[in-house]
Amino acid sequence: MRMISLDTAGLTTRDEVLVRLGEALEFPDYYGRNLDALADCLRDVNEPTRLEWSGWQDLQASDATSFGRVMLVLDDRADVAPEFTVFLVDAD
Repeated sequence: MRMISLDTAGLTTRDEVLVRLGEALEFPDYYGRNLDALADCLRDVNEPTRLEWSGWQDLQASDATSFGRVMLVLDDRADVAPEFTVFLVDAD
C-alpha cells in the first residue's frame, strides 16, 4: 500500500490545499487544481493508497464549505477500487 503524508498546516484556502494535494499525490502537470481536476486525477490512482492529512483544521476553520467539498471528492474516490483511504490526523 502506498502511504502519502499531506501537511496543509497554515493553508487556509481551497486553492492552496488543492495544490498541496496534487504535489503529495504526484499528479501530472496538467492537473487543473480544482475539484473536477482532483476527482479526475484521483480516478487515475491505480494502487491502494493511504493518505494521512495533517493540518486540515486550518482549512476547516477558515472555509468549512471548501473543506467539506474537498472531503466529498476524497470520499467519493474511497468508494471505488483500488482502495483509497483518507485519515485526518489531529494536531499534537
